[in-house]
Amino acid sequence: MPRKNKDLFESTLDDVVPLKKSKNVKIEELKKLYKKKLIESKKVKIELKEISERKKQNIKIDKYNETTNQNVNILKKLKKGKIKIDKKVDLHGYTLKEAEEKFYDEINKSYLEDKRCILFITGMGLRRADTTSSNKKLFYGKIRSNIQNWAEKPEHKNKILSYSRAHISHGGEGSFYVYLRKKK
Repeated sequence: MPRKNKDLFESTLDDVVPLKKSKNVKIEELKKLYKKKLIESKKVKIELKEISERKKQNIKIDKYNETTNQNVNILKKLKKGKIKIDKKVDLHGYTLKEAEEKFYDEINKSYLEDKRCILFITGMGLRRADTTSSNKKLFYGKIRSNIQNWAEKPEHKNKILSYSRAHISHGGEGSFYVYLRKKK
């Protein structure tokens, strides 16, 4: 380095003061901080994975096994909220067992009364703060997640023609349509 450049460099360092020892960040502290951030990001990834799995279950709920044109048309109309709702049933506040009994009772009553479209309002579930961390975790409702199982039980296949998640105007993901067959 030429003398002129070296003098210039040293002159810029004249007012530089070394850092105090206490302000230096130790490598171990940086490693701990990095691990903490890594763990938090893994928790977020796990929660996102749980949410995406729930979304996949919702897609599964929208599919119906029988493929006749009539059922496809009914399913399309249900999803768009175009079918008249004959009965609304709110399952908020019920235990899982009580909700299942209420579900079957309403299916049987409505079938006997020739009502075709029932709207079951289950709710989305609760958001609760996890006591061990500041992250919030979504707990999906047990009733909501069991509607599909209840609707697909063999003893009710002869009464239930189709079911689907409700249109946003009728409650969206927290509600379900159950469309019954005509009484024979």
